[in-house]
Amino acid sequence: ALAPELALALHESGHGEEAAKLLDEASASRSEVTRARIAVTGAILRQQPVEDGDAVREAFARAGDDEGLALYWWSVYWVAWSDVQVAEAQRALELALSSLERAGSRHGHLADQVRARLAASYAFAPTYVDQAIERVNAIIEAGSGQVALAFERAILGRLHAMRGEFELARELAGDARQAYEDAGMLVVAGAASMAQGYVERRAGDPDAAERLLRD
Repeated sequence: ALAPELALALHESGHGEEAAKLLDEASASRSEVTRARIAVTGAILRQQPVEDGDAVREAFARAGDDEGLALYWWSVYWVAWSDVQVAEAQRALELALSSLERAGSRHGHLADQVRARLAASYAFAPTYVDQAIERVNAIIEAGSGQVALAFERAILGRLHAMRGEFELARELAGDARQAYEDAGMLVVAGAASMAQGYVERRAGDPDAAERLLRD
């Protein structure tokens, strides 16, 4: 029953082949819920629609497996986002989050990922800036792990830059990058510099943006 969770962990740590092998070995499970989780996990790893998605979702519903439903909606998000179906992606994230809340898993790893992606969707989707800031602040107030919080603050920095509040935007984006560096996540810290660069471009300082992106 732990195969789907272990496969996701292996994939996130860069062991994709081991994750795929583990799912394949567990696919013959006699448990309907385990098979459903394996189907969803495989779809997430491939970022493809879940095969027989309606049947899989119904299996989770019958079993009262809200965490399984959250994983299902997480898989729907990835496909929708890849296809630039922003409204569908946001709806999937909201359904994933509500499923996790029903399951009592508001503060786990998946919940952090869902909240962070939901925050990002407000910055990169056609949402009014004031409304987007309000929604991201609500996500932050709901509580996130330190890594997810850093991601959310970087998003908030972008949004405040859109509103012309550059000092606050710089503080938020800089704090996000520092949090990643303090956590030893140097690759992600490099990616966070993109938020800092965006702030400087919005502020009309392309040279500062270039320095930050090269740093």
